[in-house]
Amino acid sequence: MQILMPENKAFDIDFIPEIADEYYFCILSASKEKDIDHYFKPLVFLESYYSPAVVLRIGEFTIKMPLDWNILVTDEEFSSVEAVPLTSLNDRGFLALIYNPLEYRLPRVEEVEIVSVFNELKWYSPKVNDGNMLIVPLEGGDSPRCCAFSSSLSKIHRNLDLQHIISYE
Repeated sequence: MQILMPENKAFDIDFIPEIADEYYFCILSASKEKDIDHYFKPLVFLESYYSPAVVLRIGEFTIKMPLDWNILVTDEEFSSVEAVPLTSLNDRGFLALIYNPLEYRLPRVEEVEIVSVFNELKWYSPKVNDGNMLIVPLEGGDSPRCCAFSSSLSKIHRNLDLQHIISYE
């Protein structure tokens, strides 16, 4: 799994050395409906667990995520944004919200679909508090395009306002 770092770079957390510098990862804090913003949290603890996995195709990108997580989706007019379980995606025409919280450009949407499912994979993910979504790069390198994902256990408001998520400065 990749994380977005403050330097606006994608970093694969499967390859963190045992003795490492401080790492930070980007989250979308959505625990309060009117106080939504992006923050960088220190990577203090990595959760390690086994879970079924899903391979998603989001536009031109392919990404593997835990099956029991949620993704932030919207419609073509960006009229509503909500977290939807990955298990609910199959052939339903959901559009993933793709953006980079460190860049001031308009987000885009791409259809998200399930390509395949794996029984069990070992996962490493940052510990993310309730109401927060992990910003996951869809590609490697600098200035990656990203989507927001959350654990099924995280309590996210059902509908979010895009103007609170994206800064148009």
